[in-house]
Amino acid sequence: MQSEETDSAFHLIPANIHGDNNLEFSEPGHFPVLTGQEHESEFSAPLWEFRADRAPYPLSALCLKDRVLAISVDPYSSSEGDPSGYIANGLYAELPGTCGISLGYGNTPVQFINKEEFGPASQHRSTQAACKGRIYQEKGDRRALHKILRSEYELRKDRPTANESVETAAKALCDAFVQTNFSEELGNYSNMTLNLEGHRYLRPWRPLIEIGWTRGGPLAYPLIKAEQLLGLKDSYFDKANPGSRFSTRFRSTVERKAGSFTT
Repeated sequence: MQSEETDSAFHLIPANIHGDNNLEFSEPGHFPVLTGQEHESEFSAPLWEFRADRAPYPLSALCLKDRVLAISVDPYSSSEGDPSGYIANGLYAELPGTCGISLGYGNTPVQFINKEEFGPASQHRSTQAACKGRIYQEKGDRRALHKILRSEYELRKDRPTANESVETAAKALCDAFVQTNFSEELGNYSNMTLNLEGHRYLRPWRPLIEIGWTRGGPLAYPLIKAEQLLGLKDSYFDKANPGSRFSTRFRSTVERKAGSFTT
């Protein structure tokens, strides 16, 4: 899909392309950069193509001044001519104002792997295949995209079936935190590391308190909810930290200049 409103166009492929991926505040070579500016980095280009299942939502969107356009595609198509029996489909964003999908995919100009890691361009083609997709148009500013993403989520969500009760899962979570994840040496919960060539058991790597940009919420919240559900007392945690204490300790280490503080 193309738009003539190129001055206001903001391209979005979830988790891959968000405008020019903040090029003004970062150097070229960090993540894919959708730009017409010439850089020495091969990771800057006016056209980027990705395999659709690289995105949490398989769609490419254009956020304009007063509306949002988007097109989505089923990530896979049956293909009798392919040894695997299927092909993966693609998404692309192109300056100045084009968003699109592809039957089969291309990784162009290079293959984005992770952060500053890129690989050679690749592709997946077929002589015969078909796919389905949806075209969206919503009035409003960039936030109108939320409604489109919600529609795709409802279309594709696959809820897991729990084999255990909520209480059993909550107790297992707390046991893992206290018995495995807590490090007396660090005095806090820790990221764990395992080196199969050297040692075959989990070792503390770094305290979770260091992960400043999360402010501890995504870690403390499930622990606090499990404590409330099970009615656990502080004595259960022994030397480990209950969720509330973990959250308090985390906040005490965060600096205002880091962009994470209480308002």
